[in-house]
Amino acid sequence: MSILDSLKEASQKAAQQAQKKQLREAVTTAETALNLWAKKTSLWERLLGKLLIGNLVDTLEQQLVEWRKKVAQADKLAAQAQVILKDDPGDPLETRFLTSAIALYRLHTQIISDESISQVIEECKQVLKQRQQFQLLLTQAKSQAENLFFKNAIAIYKYAETLYPTGTIKQAISDAQTQVFQEEIYNSALQKAQQAESKGKLRVAIALLDSALSNFPRTDGFDLLQKLKSKVKAQELFFQGLAAEKAGDFPVAQSLYESAKSLLQNPTDCQIRLGLVAIKMQDWANALSHLQNLSGEQAAYLRGFALAQQGNLQSAYREWQVVSALAITEQREILKRISQHQRLLSLQNIEQLVNAKNLEQAQTASRKFIQKFGANALVEGNLTEYIEPSIEAAVWENSDWTNIANHTKNSWILNPNMTTLHNWTIATYYHTQSNPEQLFDLIIALSTSLANLTADSSLKDVPWLVNKAVDFNSVSLELKRRLEAAIENIKNINLEDYLNLRDLYRWELVSLRFMGEPANSGMQINDVFITPGCYRQFLSQWQNNLGDKIHSSQKILSSLYTSWGLAVAACLEGDSPRAIQIKPVTNPTLEIEKFAQNFVAYHEGCYQLQQQEWRKAIITLQSAKAEIKYNQNWQQEIDRLCGLQRQAISEFKENLEFAEFWYDIVDSKSARSYFAEYKSEDIRQQLLDEQISLIQALGKLQELKNIDSSNPIVIDMIENVELSQELKEINRLFQTQKYEEMLSKAKLSTRDRIRYIVADFFLDMLVKGIKEERLHDPQLMLQLGRWAYEICPHEPAFQEIYRSLKLC
Repeated sequence: MSILDSLKEASQKAAQQAQKKQLREAVTTAETALNLWAKKTSLWERLLGKLLIGNLVDTLEQQLVEWRKKVAQADKLAAQAQVILKDDPGDPLETRFLTSAIALYRLHTQIISDESISQVIEECKQVLKQRQQFQLLLTQAKSQAENLFFKNAIAIYKYAETLYPTGTIKQAISDAQTQVFQEEIYNSALQKAQQAESKGKLRVAIALLDSALSNFPRTDGFDLLQKLKSKVKAQELFFQGLAAEKAGDFPVAQSLYESAKSLLQNPTDCQIRLGLVAIKMQDWANALSHLQNLSGEQAAYLRGFALAQQGNLQSAYREWQVVSALAITEQREILKRISQHQRLLSLQNIEQLVNAKNLEQAQTASRKFIQKFGANALVEGNLTEYIEPSIEAAVWENSDWTNIANHTKNSWILNPNMTTLHNWTIATYYHTQSNPEQLFDLIIALSTSLANLTADSSLKDVPWLVNKAVDFNSVSLELKRRLEAAIENIKNINLEDYLNLRDLYRWELVSLRFMGEPANSGMQINDVFITPGCYRQFLSQWQNNLGDKIHSSQKILSSLYTSWGLAVAACLEGDSPRAIQIKPVTNPTLEIEKFAQNFVAYHEGCYQLQQQEWRKAIITLQSAKAEIKYNQNWQQEIDRLCGLQRQAISEFKENLEFAEFWYDIVDSKSARSYFAEYKSEDIRQQLLDEQISLIQALGKLQELKNIDSSNPIVIDMIENVELSQELKEINRLFQTQKYEEMLSKAKLSTRDRIRYIVADFFLDMLVKGIKEERLHDPQLMLQLGRWAYEICPHEPAFQEIYRSLKLC
């Protein structure tokens, strides 16, 4: 292999080693190759090599310089970490030294891959973890002792003692032991009080606790005492309520029972009495409200009685089915006979109404029958196959679109299905031809129809298509085109109405995009998908019959169904200014409403950043901070907009304020770097203005380094502050003539600058002493020179003095 090939191979190998962070090996490989190249090549070979391998040698030499710098930097970091670990006092309450050393070692491993350093890091982490656990145990034990749980405190202290058997722990255990006797007396009294409570002897329990707490005021005793007093008070109120009820003063009894109920965790007896009082006052609905969800025969009997008084005989009969008392058997039979008789009369009434052609009354009577007596094939068949079709036919025959639209809308509300939806949509469409103000209903009806278009039976087997399938996509597009044209016609008539209609239509269109066409997600009524506009309009009529077919992951679709839906849709379509105008002013209570509010707030904040109004964006985005935290896309967009906003800010103070806002909202690399940059400059200014000390500045800078570990400005500032600290200490030692301590400090320092300054101090003393004839002792002169030489032997500026002292 030629020398050129060897050089190429070595260069590649060194680069691979450097890439793996094996920098020491890379330096050795490069040095060996370059030395071999320099020794074994003639001038001609070097010139020829230049032609053949270009600037390979120059590049390798440059890389070697860079790798050496990194090795030196890594060694410096490791040395700093070792010095810090040596200064660690070994106190289990002290973690700063370990934390700092670990941070430096980690920086070292980022530069060089070193298994021994990784092992040291793990060892430091284990010690740190043990100390942190010890500190946590101390905190827990102290808390237990402060709350008078001395036995618990002792157990925790003893566990902590297995980690670090310090004198402080022994003293704490001893102090707690002195209180154990009192705690045991208290625990005995507490146990007796709990036993008395279980036997219903509440006043005895209270007396026991009052006595125990006077000597040992512990929180669990006070909690139990409060609970017992509430029970006693509740009993007093309950018995007062019984007396008032017996005297016939029902409102007072009701108030007393309510007060007693509020004091009890299990207020069943109070609810029973409240139900009885309501029955005595013939307030059947209130009675049922009090008795709802109560188990037991008494509650079932009372519910059945109230239901019977309301005429709801079948429900009353079902309630009394579970009551085993013999006295109720006869009442159940009476109810059964009355119910059967009422059922027969209702059937006869429907038949008479149909025969008399009073179809709307027959329709109402049929629905009441089904609601009261349950499903009945005869009544249901008659209703759907004869009564309702006859009513519909009569309505459509008169061509009065106002009447037809109102009638079909009511039919849709009362019996929502595909047929009533289709009829309402058609009627509303023709109604709007002469009454544009009805476009609100048409938008909702048509959008809901589009969500269910493929389920509309009227679009199947269409005669004029001759067995061809309906092109639902074309039908949808044409219907939307017509609706958009109708809305645009309002623009020049009434701008406010136009904007509101446009908001509603956009809301429905966006919702259809998330629901699907045909819909596969969304709210439902009787298996018919309904759009958010339809849902909000008829919620009060349908709230007990609605179904939810929205997956928990579809948060945006769910949010469209809230009162924030209009604003959410505007945001989704990029119209944040309109969303800001139409968003609700009330604060949400439900989780999905809170998400919708955060969604709108995020878009509003982004819009404000686009307008370079970042101070407004602070308030807006802060309100959505919890949601932004979990949305990566939102964070990236805010990060991008903040990057643009930053370019428009020139003043330092505003940059600092904006950096704090950006970092608080989005913990991105750019935000951390920007914040660290301006915060470090702020710390520099505080130092210059003597507002903070060097130690305080270093603490703040270390916090910034935790935020952005590789920020060059922060790293430079830390270096300068640490240098200033060392210089301050060196100056103090110099002023107090502690020269040997100065020498020791300089030797331990990792900074060449410190060693140079201290050496310069010694040599300056030497030169000035000779010039001013204050230094006559040759040994002292030699000692000053030796000290300087020990810490700075190779400094060119000092060589002449070293030679004169024969030190080199």
